[in-house]
Amino acid sequence: MLLSVVVPAHRDQGYLRAAVESVLDQIPGEPELLVVDDGSRDGSAAIAAEFARRDPRVRVITLPAHLGAGPARNAGAAAARGRYLLFLDGDGLLLPGALDAVADRLATGDPDVLLLGHDRVDWWGDVSVPVSAPVLDGFSADVSAPVPAPDGFSTDVPRLFRRAFWTGHGLHFTDGPYEDVLPVHRATLLAADAGTLDTLD
Repeated sequence: MLLSVVVPAHRDQGYLRAAVESVLDQIPGEPELLVVDDGSRDGSAAIAAEFARRDPRVRVITLPAHLGAGPARNAGAAAARGRYLLFLDGDGLLLPGALDAVADRLATGDPDVLLLGHDRVDWWGDVSVPVSAPVLDGFSADVSAPVPAPDGFSTDVPRLFRRAFWTGHGLHFTDGPYEDVLPVHRATLLAADAGTLDTLD
C-alpha cells in the first residue's frame, strides 16, 4: 500500500464529508484513509462511521476523549499501513488528480519528505495561491490555512512523510497548540532526501 491518509476529526461535521470524499474519489483501491474521532460531540463520528461501513478503505479510530489534533494524528500514524503518511485536516480537501500526481512522483524516487503545493479557500469559496510560495500551489485546498513561507520549515505547507522515516526517527506531534512545529522542523532537518510536488498538470 502506497499511502495512508490520516484525518483527525473534532467538530468538523460541516467539512468532514467533503474531506473524506476528496480522498476516496481518486485512486481506486488506494489509499488507506484513517479518520480519528477526537472526542467529537457533533456529527463527525457518525459521518466517519458511515463511510467506514460502505468503504473498506476507511477505518475509524476512536479516542477515549478529546485529546487534540497532535495526539489524534499520532494515533492515526501508529495504525497506518501505507508506505507514506499524509496528514489532512478535517476541513481540508485533496484536489482532483492529487493522488495520481503523488503516485507518479513517488514512482521516480523514495524521498523521506515530499512537500506539496496548496491553495487557500476562504469562507466565500474564493481560492488564492499563497503569494509567498508561488511554486507550491494547486495541490490541495485548506479553508483556513495561512500563507506559507517559501521554505521547507513552514508548517503550513502540506507534506508526505515516508512512514519508515517517520517511525524510525520517533517523530510525533506534540500536545497543545502548534503541535506540528517540532515534528515538521525535525523531519526537515533529518531528511536525507526531500522533494517537492507543486502545481498539478
